[in-house]
Amino acid sequence: MEESIILKTKTSQINNIFFCLIILIASTAFIYFYETISNISINLFSMFNELMNEKNIPANIMGHVLATFFILFPLILGIWKILQTYCKTYTFTDQRLLIDYGILTRRQEQIEYYRIKDKYTVESIFLRPFNLTHYFLISTDRTKPLVKVKAIKNLKQYQPKIHVAIGNMRTTGKGREIELV
Repeated sequence: MEESIILKTKTSQINNIFFCLIILIASTAFIYFYETISNISINLFSMFNELMNEKNIPANIMGHVLATFFILFPLILGIWKILQTYCKTYTFTDQRLLIDYGILTRRQEQIEYYRIKDKYTVESIFLRPFNLTHYFLISTDRTKPLVKVKAIKNLKQYQPKIHVAIGNMRTTGKGREIELV
């Protein structure tokens, strides 16, 4: 039997807004205090050279390299976080939830609907203006007992179809689970 896709979606980048703001503030602060950071780094490298009796490490170059690192590292971290969010895809079919993720190495997780025991949504005051919803699935899967599908757009439109698909998989008896007490 062919699976039909109910919803294929990605997490909204709005989910990263606070992280990106913190990164932007940190980078701006590092740029503003670049001269101070490089002077402190130069002094530290000079003291290190004196303690180790080394003269082959130029302290002024290493100080500027370290100060530049403090500027670039938060920016690279922010870009990486945005790419992680962009490369994550959720596909709700009539039998399972497929989660595709990864930037350099693509991975796919499959959560069978018969394993899902409970589900709930969270609409924070921050997400409501953008029509975004967090969707949480509690499952008996040992590798992923709580599946967090964050910041989905228009979930209310597809939620009844997803609930019907989950209910159908649980009532058909395919992959039935037995709980031992």
